[in-house]
Amino acid sequence: MDPQGNAMAVWVNRKGQGAAEALTASRFSPATGWAAPVEVAAGLLARPTYDPPGLVFDGEGFVAAFTASSGTRLATYTTRFNPEAGTWSQPEARQAASDADTVTRMPRLVGDRRGNLMLIWATGAAPSFKLVYQRFAQGKWSQTTPLAAGSVTNQYFAISNYPLPIGINDSGLITLAWGNYD
Repeated sequence: MDPQGNAMAVWVNRKGQGAAEALTASRFSPATGWAAPVEVAAGLLARPTYDPPGLVFDGEGFVAAFTASSGTRLATYTTRFNPEAGTWSQPEARQAASDADTVTRMPRLVGDRRGNLMLIWATGAAPSFKLVYQRFAQGKWSQTTPLAAGSVTNQYFAISNYPLPIGINDSGLITLAWGNYD
């Protein structure tokens, strides 16, 4: 929700039995209520079974993070809602080029009150996944960076069973928890 009381909801919508799944959003305005749902990421197949989408307000607009497939593999994407235009940006894949042959899962997105964002996800090939992140600050995303040594990098990581809870405080301190299967 933004300071004016506008809100956004995002979810994955299946368009009928056996049909493709799409990332969908609806905007709430205190003056008019909920708007009709719109498809956010046309051409991408969202994956609700594994990874619910994330959504934050970053001081200027709403940012969504989600897992989807372009038809060949799962990837982590972000997209931004422009409140003035009433439109979502073209989704951007967040992987580094070195991760082109791996899948990504469990994107988690948090933001602080200054508009900084942290996106963390798991990447790799089963059964070995590593946690990586990108930070959004001063209008741009950082490079994909693995979490520091001592994380679950190169360990058997049961990502299907753990929600990766993440939080941020007003000072920008981020806390992340995960389960590790060995």
